This record gives sequence, structure tokens and C-alpha cells, in this order.
Amino acid sequence: MSRSSWFFHTIALKNKYNETFGVDISKDVFDVHGTTVGYDQYKNDESGFRKFLKALPDTSLVVMEATGYYHYRLAQFLYKNGITVPVVKPLSVERFIQIEVGQGENG
Repeated sequence: MSRSSWFFHTIALKNKYNETFGVDISKDVFDVHGTTVGYDQYKNDESGFRKFLKALPDTSLVVMEATGYYHYRLAQFLYKNGITVPVVKPLSVERFIQIEVGQGENG
């Protein structure tokens, strides 16, 4: 599991959603990892957005890092379709991982 996926799974334990997805997005594709459904990959275009939306269970949370332009279209699409989409700063993810991993190693 990638560090960002681990971060998103930790968020899932602290919220009211039945499923939480972490999204890693790039120019051509976006990778998603759900807390229970696992990994999938979609094209970073309108058709990929629609496929992902159809695959989302009810009461899903989709969390993604701010990646400049690449995350914006998907975040807007999901938001307009009623999906909760927190967009977090990459540095926030990195610091959270450092804190959580440090506590796990020492405790």
C-alpha cells in the first residue's frame, strides 16, 4: 500500500463514510484505492470520471492530493455529482504519515 493510500485509509477510520477512496492522479490516468474494494485505475477524462462515479458505493468519500491542474477536473466532476471530495495539500499528507508512522514505531 502506498503512503498516500495508507493516509486515506486512516481517515476512513475516523469518519462517517462507508467507503473512502484515495486518489492518485496524473495527466493520463488516476489510480484509486478504496478501504474495502481495493485498487482500480481509470482514464483521466470524462469517460473515466463517469466509470468511477458508477463504481462508487453510497456514502463514499473521495480524498485526493492537490496536484495543480490534474486533480481539479475530477474533483469538480465528483462534487457536482454529490460526492464529498476533500482535496488536501501534499505536505499535509507527508506530515500526517510521518506522525502516524513514528507513533507506530515507538508505541
